[in-house]
Formats: sequence, C-alpha cells, structure tokens
Amino acid sequence: MLTSLPYGNLCGDSIGIIMRELVRRAMKVIRRERFNFEVYAKSGHSGKMDDVYTDPDKAAQAIYVRGLRECFPTYGIAAEEDGLSIPCTHELNIHFTVDPLDGTRAFIRQQSHGIGTMLSLICSGTVLGAYVGDVMSQEIYGSRPGSRNVWRFDESDRYTKPEKLIVKTSVPFEKRYVLLTDSHYKHSLFTQQLIEPLEHGGLFKGYNVMNGSIGTNMAQLWKSEVAAMVLQPHVETPWDFCPTYGISKKLGLVFCKIDQGSKSLIPYEPLVSPIKRFRPFEVLVVHENYVERMNDKIKKSEL
Repeated sequence: MLTSLPYGNLCGDSIGIIMRELVRRAMKVIRRERFNFEVYAKSGHSGKMDDVYTDPDKAAQAIYVRGLRECFPTYGIAAEEDGLSIPCTHELNIHFTVDPLDGTRAFIRQQSHGIGTMLSLICSGTVLGAYVGDVMSQEIYGSRPGSRNVWRFDESDRYTKPEKLIVKTSVPFEKRYVLLTDSHYKHSLFTQQLIEPLEHGGLFKGYNVMNGSIGTNMAQLWKSEVAAMVLQPHVETPWDFCPTYGISKKLGLVFCKIDQGSKSLIPYEPLVSPIKRFRPFEVLVVHENYVERMNDKIKKSEL
C-alpha cells in the first residue's frame, strides 16, 4: 500500500496558488472577527510598549505559519507577531515574510478601508512573489514566482476574471495626485515643496493623505489612482517592505531617495532581507517613466 508518492518539485504557479490561498484565508478570519476582538499592548520599534495587536492578528498569523510549514517545511519565515523568525534550512537562502494584519490601528478603529494582509517569498535579495490582500474590498493584488505580471483578483466573487495591472503614465504627473501617509507638515521642507499643488510651485495637482495599511495604500499606485507616493524615514520591516516593493518593482515603479542636498530624486535598489532596518531618508515611489522629467522640472523650478 502506497503511503507517499514522489510528486516532484513545486513550480512557480503552484507556489503562487498556495500563497494566494493563504492570503484569502487570512482575509476571511480577519473579516469574521472585525467587530469582536481584544486589543493588547506590545513592544514597538523603540522598545517601549507603544504598539498594539489584536486576536485577529494572531489568528491570521497562525493560518500563515501552519500552511507555510506544511507546504514548505525547509523555508524560513519572518513574521510580525511575537517577532517570529524561523530559520531557513533549505540550500537556498529563501524565506517567506508574513504581515498577518497590516493596518492594525485602522482595524481597531473599525475603519472600512486601510486594512490588509501581506505575504512574500524572498531569496538572496530578490522578491520572487508577493500577495497583498485588501480585507474590506476582498481584493488580492499579487504576482507568483517566475511571472512578470501583477494581477488584481476579486475574492468576493471568484468567477470574476482577474485584471492584469499596468501602471498608466500617459497622463502627466502634474495633472495627478501624490499620496502621503501622514500630514504635509511632518515632511522635510524640500518634500513639502515637491508635493505642493502645481499652482504653488510643486510637482502635482495636489496630495491625498491616507492612513492604515501600507499595502492597500500602495495599491493606489498599482491601480494608477495616484501618480506617486511619499514614504517618511522609518524602520522598514520585511513583512511590510518586501511585498509592497516586490509588486511595485514588477510594475515598473522605482524607489527614489528624496535628496535634499542635491535637490533631486535619486533612484536606488533597496535591500531585500528577512531582517528589519532603519531607512533614514524620505522616499518617492513613482513609475520609472516619470523620474527624468520630474528631475528636469525640479532643476528648472529651482525648488
């Protein structure tokens, strides 16, 4: 009697299907518990007890960890809750990053937006695949390992044909908005000048401010709802950074250092790693087609 079969190695398609399914399951448990949960304090980046988590954070992480350990027992895992770090025992330096509930404070406020869950697969400094789930819209954005494409899936009706995402740059950035995650005045003076409305000497039509999940906020870029997004200096955790960077890169978006000394935008390749680190400068995330003309405009306007 057979007890096991040599099923062979997994391909990128099957890994992508498993990743997307785990994101869908995490979204389901978060939605189910969104009106009935407990809030607990935990240590933040400063080492003080100034951060929070909820029962659904823990429940969603348990779904991810159980599924990943069953399907990929030799891969490492870096997950947010409890600072979970499972070492990689595979011959490759390959890890999953898990953000079980992205936008916990928005979730606690019972917002109807800005609540996500994220999963990525990284290997030797490269994001191979990533999926970001919007808990409230029940959409998943993602790309499987080995694919150059990014898709938008509707998990509220799985018969809906997914949308292939392409960042549209036919409209000039001067006629579009830039997205901020905090108040205008909390940015550097140079960045404040850049994000001013066009009639006040800035680069854009105006700016929007959104809080909550970095993943669902970044999705506004992926869907071409805004032209760019500004990130403040911050501790970059692998579970926040890797999924959003991996999807953004496949869509032709670049991360630019907002350099106050040279008064320019400097594209750079961020470090992809399963450990967290501090990024001391502001970043503009924008499509590569816009960067040269933005720098020309900055130089001519003498911002």
